[in-house]
Amino acid sequence: MKMNKIAAALCATVAFSSQAFAGTVTFDFTSVNSGATDLFKQLSVQKFDAGLGTLTGITLVYSSDVFSSVSLTNGGKKNTTAEVSVDATLSLYRPDNTLVAPAVTANLYNESVFLTKGQTIVNAASGSKTLTLNALLTSTSDFALFTGTGLISSPFSVVATSNSSSTSGLSADFTTTANGYGKVTYTFTAAPVPEPETYAMLLAGLALVGVVARRRKSA
Repeated sequence: MKMNKIAAALCATVAFSSQAFAGTVTFDFTSVNSGATDLFKQLSVQKFDAGLGTLTGITLVYSSDVFSSVSLTNGGKKNTTAEVSVDATLSLYRPDNTLVAPAVTANLYNESVFLTKGQTIVNAASGSKTLTLNALLTSTSDFALFTGTGLISSPFSVVATSNSSSTSGLSADFTTTANGYGKVTYTFTAAPVPEPETYAMLLAGLALVGVVARRRKSA
């Protein structure tokens, strides 16, 4: 009976030491400085180290600060009202150029600007937005793609669509810039390394089993 109890206690100790725990690790993307759209750049993303455990989820958060302005010139013979607008779209891709998540689109501005004949207005309208794309990857193919050593390259793009009214003699000069930054978070499970106390309990239990066995043999 005593032997059974001791063996059960040892099994409980070993089972406790091998329980898995959940963890996360986060890396920043290599940021991209402001540049004229349309941007199409490669991001450097740190891969997940399989030595940490079993990958269970990948969370990507990517943002772009987009700024746009327009200068207008009324070269016509009459006063006019110009309608100007800019929409921006942020897209993030896997290395094989498939979309990670649906693209994010926002309107930077939509303005009506009055101009007298021959008038030029610099920065007649302007606007800025921060576009943020969130994606959670849970497929085994994505896990394999983002697991390993070193970096993986994932492309992103920021596209601006500019519109102005087609009034005769009106010219519009749009200037739009965007940058890029973000982070990746890996969620994983791993078995903890047994603490010294666990080893001590295990050795003490084995010694006790040996003592009991010798006594039963002598009896």
